[in-house]
Amino acid sequence: MEQRRTWGLSLLFRPEPRKQRDCPRVRPGLNIKTHKNRPLVRSLVRSRSDIRLSLWEMPMHEKERVKKILEFLKQEYPDAGTRLHFSNRLELLVAVVLSAQSTDEQGNKVTPELFSRFNSAQELAAMDLEELEELIRGVGLYKNKARHIKGLAEKIAADYDGEMPGTFEELLKLPGVGRKSANVMLSVGFDQPGLGVDTHVKRVTRRLGITSGKTSTQIEKDLKRVIPISLWSDSHHLLIAHGRTVCQARKPRCGNCILAALCHRCEA
Repeated sequence: MEQRRTWGLSLLFRPEPRKQRDCPRVRPGLNIKTHKNRPLVRSLVRSRSDIRLSLWEMPMHEKERVKKILEFLKQEYPDAGTRLHFSNRLELLVAVVLSAQSTDEQGNKVTPELFSRFNSAQELAAMDLEELEELIRGVGLYKNKARHIKGLAEKIAADYDGEMPGTFEELLKLPGVGRKSANVMLSVGFDQPGLGVDTHVKRVTRRLGITSGKTSTQIEKDLKRVIPISLWSDSHHLLIAHGRTVCQARKPRCGNCILAALCHRCEA
């Protein structure tokens, strides 16, 4: 009887549970292992599966934030699009390969002379490797890129009768073509949904807290989970434009950024 009475009193006078303060870092971009207040974070998010569910399955408010980010970027860069110069799909693919780990501007400097030397995949495949290297010497890693360009031309000529393959899986089979290049080809070359992740897209989306992925593949998956498929292509160009002009690698111009109110980097 005494025990029951004591138990009842303890319930009656038990202080209200202390309200957990909001943790601004419980969001996409959270690294629970290195967070300075791990006990609080763990009390809010109990397990790795919960983290994935709460952060990456994306509650509606986070999808709305991403949607608002894209709306602002569209207003800021209404003409965002590829800067590469090309007149057909084969030229586009060659330009994309040349711009990898380089810049579009560097690629555009060498493509006019290069493109004047061939009119088909068969003609490009027949070019001498040393001649090809000399034509693209102005871009970085030109020797590797020359081998890739010759190799992809040979495969297109042999396996696809000179026609550019039009699926993501087939594009990935071409030498020198990774996920980013395949996405760009689908988006720009075939007017199909594609979201390529280059250095600008990676930097901007990580700073915005949309993803904490370290690899381009993981970042691509995270972005495709929160961005509607109809906006994949536009998102690629908008994020690149913002990364080039404002959210730069060494000195981001946060004071002039239209996304400051939505950016987790600015909140930190």
